[in-house]
Amino acid sequence: LHTIELAAFDGLDDLAILDLQSNHLNESGIANGAFVGLVGLQELHLGNNELGGIPRGIFHGLWRVKTINLFGNRIHNVSTEELVKTTTAVQALDLRDNPLAC
Repeated sequence: LHTIELAAFDGLDDLAILDLQSNHLNESGIANGAFVGLVGLQELHLGNNELGGIPRGIFHGLWRVKTINLFGNRIHNVSTEELVKTTTAVQALDLRDNPLAC
């Protein structure tokens, strides 16, 4: 899997866990609003992909997401503003094994 289009999962209101780990996703391959419509999503797993950053708007509409796994990517920095303004329910954020510049 290399790309996720806008509203690719629209209509899957009851989906609780979306596991997209170990694909070939990078930040340019995930459309802004790709996860729109996943109103019941609680866990989003994007570990072991090729993300060099967190695409702007990636979490838009994911108000119930409690767990976000981004481990094992190529993420250098994280915009906490992006996380806070789009989802407020996050309890666990996994950024292990990323070359973060702290």
